[in-house]
Amino acid sequence: MRRSGRNIYSRAARTALVAAACAGLAAACSSCFQTRDAVPPTTVGNAPVPPLTVYDVIYNMELAVNNQNPVFYEELFTEGFVFKPDPADSAEVEKNFPGAYANWDYGVETAVMEYILDPVRCRYANLKLFEETEVIVDFTDTTYVLQRDYSLVIISEASVGYSGTTRFFFRKLADGYWYIERWVDYVKDAQTATWGRLKGETRARM
Repeated sequence: MRRSGRNIYSRAARTALVAAACAGLAAACSSCFQTRDAVPPTTVGNAPVPPLTVYDVIYNMELAVNNQNPVFYEELFTEGFVFKPDPADSAEVEKNFPGAYANWDYGVETAVMEYILDPVRCRYANLKLFEETEVIVDFTDTTYVLQRDYSLVIISEASVGYSGTTRFFFRKLADGYWYIERWVDYVKDAQTATWGRLKGETRARM
């Protein structure tokens, strides 16, 4: 069973944010394959916002990683979530760790990121999903495909930076909120490891 974290958003908060959400969704419906300015999150602070738009989900992801909060992180995804690494990462990692990316679902994703962000191992984490690189691939009333470049810094015994391009496949569920249903990672710079590679190697060590 999923945790009840999804219900942390109060009914009052939902009502108060409907107008802002409508504006966000209207702005999101631009031409496919075009870069655009991102809609800002409906609120700001140290708590996740109700994911009434896909941009709220992106905000919540950055918040979850930067605060090293696995509870916030697990609320980003549908129960049928799937992650796909870049083929080059898959080939390289699985040479030493066969099956590192096999059956990568919601449970694997949340367990791996909880391990990575554990304060016992991780002293600092910073994720940026660059809105200036955004490409809207496709959208409907209940689905949205969006691509951005990212950088991730993890400091444990040493400081390590990761970068790449991520494509998120969002879905709006019956509760009216948006979640990530599928995530595809791409190598952007062959000289820099991706977040997807970090996740695969971490799973192999767990």
